[in-house]
Amino acid sequence: MKLKILAPAKINLYLEILKKKNDVPMHDVELVMQSVSLFDVLRISCAKINSGDNEINLQVNSDLLKELPVEKNLAYIACREFLKSLNLTGYSVEIDIEKNIPINAGLAGGSTDAAAVLVGLSCFFGGRHNIVDVASNVGSDVPFCIRGGTCLATDKGTNLKKLRNIQNLKILICKPKFDVCTRKAYEAFDRKFLKVKYEKNDITPILEAIESGNVFDSANGIYNRFEEILEGEEKEKISYIKKAMEECGALGTAMSGSGSAVFGIFNSISKIERCYKVLNKVYSETFICETVDFGCKVIDQS
Repeated sequence: MKLKILAPAKINLYLEILKKKNDVPMHDVELVMQSVSLFDVLRISCAKINSGDNEINLQVNSDLLKELPVEKNLAYIACREFLKSLNLTGYSVEIDIEKNIPINAGLAGGSTDAAAVLVGLSCFFGGRHNIVDVASNVGSDVPFCIRGGTCLATDKGTNLKKLRNIQNLKILICKPKFDVCTRKAYEAFDRKFLKVKYEKNDITPILEAIESGNVFDSANGIYNRFEEILEGEEKEKISYIKKAMEECGALGTAMSGSGSAVFGIFNSISKIERCYKVLNKVYSETFICETVDFGCKVIDQS
């Protein structure tokens, strides 16, 4: 049997970084995470083989990911850790990834692929495990990518609270021509803020707007702390995209995750299409999408 799985991208409607406590290796965060209709598509099959070792074969249509050692691909890691968690040996797993989500963009492209693998494997080996536990060990965004929709994420980003779904909100995503390493982005945050007192941004307005159903009002509360550490040419590119979105009528704009993708919220098809034409002339990785209320899901099995 082969499964076909949709793996949605995510954007951060809100992202605040809290200072480390007692020199722990990771920061606590406050996030409002939202699934959007920009999808990778995975096809997964699994079969028992005679060999005692597991065989994981991964194919991907991205030249950039082809250059990455397969052992560092989160989809591969998720498969390996899933099989290990159930002490399963002697299986061959075939994973084919059709990449549509930009890489190194703050859109959880790698995490959602890992989540899709876990969802797929849970169909083959259903009922004997908790894939969320495995997901948390693979990456902090992976549990959300399994759940999807609209969520508040706290602690290391893995403590999720379901929020009222934001449905059919029009989103424009644009990735400029530079990549961001999340680890280096956090290191830049520490250099700027570790020894400096800063005022924590208030998450309350956006949470209240979402829970009241005022989805357009929620645009007033979008925020990303990572934007404050941008410098030089990268800052100029992000500012250019945000300004273009605002001039085309975006209700709010922000960078997603540690970047470099920027999103804008629109309440008009004509406005978002006009902005798409403006930005797509400069940046090929520009997408019109909308919010969705699901995470990774199986859409076909044969």
